[in-house]
Amino acid sequence: MMFESGYEELQSSEKQTFRKVVSSLLCHTFILSHEFDGASGERRFNPEYSFANKYYELLEDYLEYAGITLSRDSAAGIIYIQSFPAEQRARLDKMTTIICYTLRLIYAEDREQLSLSSVVSIAVGDLTERLETMGLFRSKIAKTQIRDSLRTLIRHRLIAKGPGELDDKATKLVVLPSIQFVVSEEKLSGLARIARQDESEPEEETEDEEAD
Repeated sequence: MMFESGYEELQSSEKQTFRKVVSSLLCHTFILSHEFDGASGERRFNPEYSFANKYYELLEDYLEYAGITLSRDSAAGIIYIQSFPAEQRARLDKMTTIICYTLRLIYAEDREQLSLSSVVSIAVGDLTERLETMGLFRSKIAKTQIRDSLRTLIRHRLIAKGPGELDDKATKLVVLPSIQFVVSEEKLSGLARIARQDESEPEEETEDEEAD
């Protein structure tokens, strides 16, 4: 499809939605068929996904001009940017990367025990405990590190947050299916091996840092 002719066929309101969807993809990477309502705890249909799915080829053509590759997985209900030009790619710091991998591991473990309509969730406190148990850090993890990393993952629509603050241990996090497209099965298996090794070895004594 030629972008120019396809775009001109859109209604005025559809052009506005097109711009909104493009902005959403560029800001958040993923558009999911359903969104998690943090207040009610319910999943609700996402009209952005319906529009993006309908005009997928048009979006694909438009983003291709900027060297951006769009992809979709209809079974999972996800449309996402598969690759950016090298200079535009987001770089995750070590903490955010480890948290992302850990949440992916939790997602894989829990999905086997849940129905398709259920969501994978974990409290911030339980996530922190899981990270410390895995033995990947030599000192206690500061709350500010966890909070900042979780904000990044929320922005990219890899997780959603329930009521409460991110530095509150009781706050629930919902792991979204988009996380499957960030961490490959190979890398996930590598993390699982590291975790098993660390759990089987005695912990080294280290001085804990004061958590903020």
